[in-house]
Amino acid sequence: MKKLLLFSLIAGSLTLAACSNDDTVSADKEKETSQSESTQTNQDEKEDGSFYEEGFGQVKVIANGPKEAKKIDMDPMKLELNNIRVVDVELDKEMVEYINDGRETSRGIIIDITAENTTEDDITFDPNQAIIVTDTGEQIESDLGLMGEAGGDSLGKVTKEGSTWWFLDNIDKDVKRITVIISAPYDTQTGESIGEEKRIEFEIE
Repeated sequence: MKKLLLFSLIAGSLTLAACSNDDTVSADKEKETSQSESTQTNQDEKEDGSFYEEGFGQVKVIANGPKEAKKIDMDPMKLELNNIRVVDVELDKEMVEYINDGRETSRGIIIDITAENTTEDDITFDPNQAIIVTDTGEQIESDLGLMGEAGGDSLGKVTKEGSTWWFLDNIDKDVKRITVIISAPYDTQTGESIGEEKRIEFEIE
């Protein structure tokens, strides 16, 4: 239920953001949008990696994975995992009751994912639904509404990419190593798996 509510809130935020860009909005709305964009730009430029996630909260990077992207061959899919970050989040008020049992702060893992279908076949592949196992003893799934666009049906030679979030239950332990477990792609028409799942380990510093 929490994930469904989270999805609704994120979707609602995106809808409001889209409406604010419409040519028919009032001058006041346009001014507010301009101010918001200015703030977002300034926060994105912070040297410590801090940024504001619209409709979600203030995010601060506290640890990073490898500097180089990890490339994985899951024939016929090519997968790239990049920019792995452990983050602390100061949640916006409307998000507090839906994440971590009402706590105002949360800790999560973000991974930038790129998935490429190298064939003309229709392939379903969901790396954005990977399971993460941490060295602190947690097994976590990605959150609905914060999965990004890297997964789903790839109808021929297409490339999908996006950032995916996983939230930790324990925000007091430092994660030093994670294992990302990714299910094998499968034929969209027949549902038959192609290849095998992959388990990729990353050190976090």
